[in-house]
Amino acid sequence: MLLLLTFFVHLVLVNVLLGSVILSVIDRRASASDRKGGVAFMPKVLALAVNFGVAPFLFLQVLYGHFLYPSIVLMAVWWMFVALFAMLAYYGLYVSDGAVRPARRTPILFLSALLLLMTAFLLSNASTLMLRPDFWFRWFSEPHGHLLNTSDPTLFPRYLHILLASLTMAWRARWSKRDPEVDREEAERRFRRGLDWFFYVSLAQVPVGLLFLFTLPPDVRGLFLGGDALSTAALILAVSGLCIALILVRQGGLKLAST
Repeated sequence: MLLLLTFFVHLVLVNVLLGSVILSVIDRRASASDRKGGVAFMPKVLALAVNFGVAPFLFLQVLYGHFLYPSIVLMAVWWMFVALFAMLAYYGLYVSDGAVRPARRTPILFLSALLLLMTAFLLSNASTLMLRPDFWFRWFSEPHGHLLNTSDPTLFPRYLHILLASLTMAWRARWSKRDPEVDREEAERRFRRGLDWFFYVSLAQVPVGLLFLFTLPPDVRGLFLGGDALSTAALILAVSGLCIALILVRQGGLKLAST
């Protein structure tokens, strides 16, 4: 239970962080990265995400260490880069906060976003290697810790599915309305822009989610397609919830859509 709870909090924080950084690079109109202090919250979110990631990782070691450690050994060299990339991204976010002019801030944010995306990709590799003990025999042909799980058909759909979930800034813009120093009209424009990102990116989750579903092993996929009542019901509820959220977002109902 604690594993699921702490991992859920970790995922929420990672989604907020990745979405904030990426949208600050590709769409400044949906963020506050063009003003002083507009990215000051990002290093704090990264620190919280790392701390809340430690707890589920410790639970993972205790419960599934016999799957976790072999996957880490297979990609040992790449695994060492996880901490390095996270620390460099953390430093980059602090530096970008000091660069008030967007022309100076954007390249640093771009580099931080790239480092965070690479970190997420390596962690996705580790998690999928845990699920494929049949791949562990590759160590005998490549024992130097350079292996990645790129031959697994679920890796890229899984990674993209998680990445798309992070691209929204609507809540950030909504909270900014409470700041008396923030222009109300500007905050409202960013709020609407964030809702647009929420809608279109969530809509893109449909084909990506289907791709992820149909790249799962047949026995696992079958559980969600009628083979198991609980798994099938969970999939139906998830799809129904997404449809309702998309309708509510178009109507401006962010609170209900997030619920």
